[in-house]
Amino acid sequence: MPILTVERSIAFNGRNADIIWFHPKVGFMPGADPDQPPVAVMCCQSITGSDVFGQVHESVSSDLGKTWSEPEPIHSLGRHNLDSPGWEEGVCDFVPDWHLKTKRLLGIGHNVYDQDGVLANPQRKRYSVYAVRQPDDSWSAAR
Repeated sequence: MPILTVERSIAFNGRNADIIWFHPKVGFMPGADPDQPPVAVMCCQSITGSDVFGQVHESVSSDLGKTWSEPEPIHSLGRHNLDSPGWEEGVCDFVPDWHLKTKRLLGIGHNVYDQDGVLANPQRKRYSVYAVRQPDDSWSAAR
């Protein structure tokens, strides 16, 4: 089903809410049958300061973006404490896209480090991170 028009709308009013949503990126999966529209999966995360990103969340739309589910955390893409006091590692810039060969939604981003609640400078070693959305709508562990 081709998308014939694009209309600008606000999925979440993040700047005026308790959570400021940031980095919204959308990937499309085929509908259950060819007559159904694709399923849109938006990945986003909260931001609390200069490049201080929270856990990656997903929101789903089955009506070409007219309505969206409330963002739900992707548990494998959360933040975790490191051995060094005050240091945390998280994931950001997470982008979902349909992987035709495996027929799965693949999300790719990268890690990021915070120290004492702010973006660490200098950063420790950075690397790409990916996770795969499973048929049961869960996400694989981050790799």
